[in-house]
Amino acid sequence: MNQTFLQHEATRKRRRWGCACGCAIILLVLIFGTVGLFIYLLRPYAERPRDQWLDRSTVAYGLVRLNPDDAGVAAVLRRSIRAINDWLASQTPDKPPPPQTITDDAVRMIPTFLIHQNVHFFVNRDDRTGTTSAVMVAQLRNGFAHTMTRMFFRSVASGADSPGGQSGLAVQRSRGVILISAARPAGEHALTLASAARAVLIGTDPEGVRRAVEASLANKPGSGVSDRLRAQLDLLDTDKPPPGEDLTVVVSNESGACGALMDALAKWLEQPDLPGEVDRLLNAQKLSMADITAARIGIDLASADTGRLEFALYCSTADVSKKVAIILREVAAQVLPAPADDAPIKTKTDVKQRGSAAILVIDLSGIERMLGGLFGSGPSRPRS
Repeated sequence: MNQTFLQHEATRKRRRWGCACGCAIILLVLIFGTVGLFIYLLRPYAERPRDQWLDRSTVAYGLVRLNPDDAGVAAVLRRSIRAINDWLASQTPDKPPPPQTITDDAVRMIPTFLIHQNVHFFVNRDDRTGTTSAVMVAQLRNGFAHTMTRMFFRSVASGADSPGGQSGLAVQRSRGVILISAARPAGEHALTLASAARAVLIGTDPEGVRRAVEASLANKPGSGVSDRLRAQLDLLDTDKPPPGEDLTVVVSNESGACGALMDALAKWLEQPDLPGEVDRLLNAQKLSMADITAARIGIDLASADTGRLEFALYCSTADVSKKVAIILREVAAQVLPAPADDAPIKTKTDVKQRGSAAILVIDLSGIERMLGGLFGSGPSRPRS
């Protein structure tokens, strides 16, 4: 065995060891990189309290509880996802819609893995102009949800910016925030979406969403609401609602907020004379809107098709609430008369008075048909 052979064999051994070590290093990098990526994507995001977005202009606060074990909530989520799938299928007719099992999995995945179950929304009123804007805030649970959301927003924004892209959308980017709204003349309200600070925000106009984005980016909660609304939030069970309640809304009757709520309800019900009728009934009892201090709306979706709505008006005194209960009974008879046997949406109403509150209770059936109207089919609102 000559010296050349020994040197050649030693070189081959060094090369084999070098390749083995190199492969081991690459494998370790891949393993630790993959583990690190999963840790990054699945790291949990802390849920911030409602005070992050409350300020002095807030006149109403609402809380939606996305409990996937609640039959009614699951039905709403399922109906929403089905509507999205139907829309996607209409855009790509060559691809079949996803099977129902995927929809059912998504119903549980949204509130348990992607977003926190408490979804906040706020109504702010500008005293100078008298205009109101509403914003809903869904907080993301982890880095995976954040990455998927950013990819979606960037895709929509790129499509809107590209030549021949989707028209009618206005896109703004600033400090990592993507804001997408329907293009409207200056000063007009437009549905607006934003991705900012590990949250998705949906609002009725760009300016209101911008303010909510600034609050999301702040290191501390906002300046706080008025003392009156703060007291009402503490007293009206937004944090500890009745069992099963899926939605709670508290409206403080500051700056005419309850009047604005009445105007919005009249517009939705297509009954423009309703505010005037309410004023007439109040005057007949020698009352005015100023005698109502707050309103509370609670909704419990008991199943996929039935639910209960409680609309409470809190008054200055118990005697006033008795008179307001009489008015609620008359308004309910006018707006929600006994439905016909073949009516798609059936309602059963009751009015009661408890302490300083007059409460209208509405039991609903046919909710699935009403949801169909919201998502493109069926009646768009309850009809008698």
